[in-house]
Amino acid sequence: MIDLKSPRTELPRVKIIPQENSKALYGIEPTILTREDMTSDYAWWKLAAKNDACLSQRDFKDHDTYIKYFLITLGLLEYSVLLIGGNPGGGKSLFLSWLTLQMTNLFGKRATMDWVPPHPEMFGKYFYLYDEDFTDKIEKGFNELARYEKDTGQLAPPEMLEKFLIYNSFFSLEECDSYGDRQSQTNLTKLIARVINRRRHTDTCTAMVMIDTDRFASILKKQATHTVDCILNGHFVDWCSILIQDNRPGGTGLAKWLWLNPKDWAGATTCPVDCKNHIWRSKNISALTHDVNITYGNKPKKKIKQEVN
Repeated sequence: MIDLKSPRTELPRVKIIPQENSKALYGIEPTILTREDMTSDYAWWKLAAKNDACLSQRDFKDHDTYIKYFLITLGLLEYSVLLIGGNPGGGKSLFLSWLTLQMTNLFGKRATMDWVPPHPEMFGKYFYLYDEDFTDKIEKGFNELARYEKDTGQLAPPEMLEKFLIYNSFFSLEECDSYGDRQSQTNLTKLIARVINRRRHTDTCTAMVMIDTDRFASILKKQATHTVDCILNGHFVDWCSILIQDNRPGGTGLAKWLWLNPKDWAGATTCPVDCKNHIWRSKNISALTHDVNITYGNKPKKKIKQEVN
């Protein structure tokens, strides 16, 4: 056991992750950890003195504190772009739903989804990607911010950024095969790619699901920072084993396993009324295509009416 009273042991009183100015850098408040958050002196020494990024849940007294540590040390709050893949039934949608819940509840990010959760209130006030005029508002918002910086020669102030509907947001995208496949690119594909390309300016994180992540359109795939592989019965029967890897040049280089039991999150098509963790439906059917009006500043083409004799 580490003797914290030893003069050779000089540990800080607090450990701040990812760093003190994380609000300015990533749009999230810093997480402050102390000895009281840990279950042992040894765990605190590994965190405070060794910056250990691979501590386990048993090292933390509180589950949510551990989850924050787990996600932060993987770099997932640093405007990440995750490509989530795996065989059908492997846990892709479950992991996406779980991660969206953590991003909104633990870090205060506002979600933008292309899917509708069973209990929307669990995810706070979120945006639906296919709502009327939503994509148009994204385009106009970026243009207004760019115009302000051009006219003033200054960066947009925080109060202006915070009014932008996707500032400090988390894009939770499950239906990517309908617009993100390399053989079915649309204007929506291009819009999402442009949002991702500007993610550092808006503190935006993104997660996208497809069975085969190699099929992502290159304008999306080339911006990926992390890959996620979802496997049913990988380590435990009826559990989903989820491998999250940080692939960023100069990133953490870490790969961590997460284990989720679908039954814990009510993945069945039916769920008791009092179920508190019903975050996703395993049999949810997504649309094959979506009609989204994205014009990039051009006037929409008028439909030509054809007369039928």
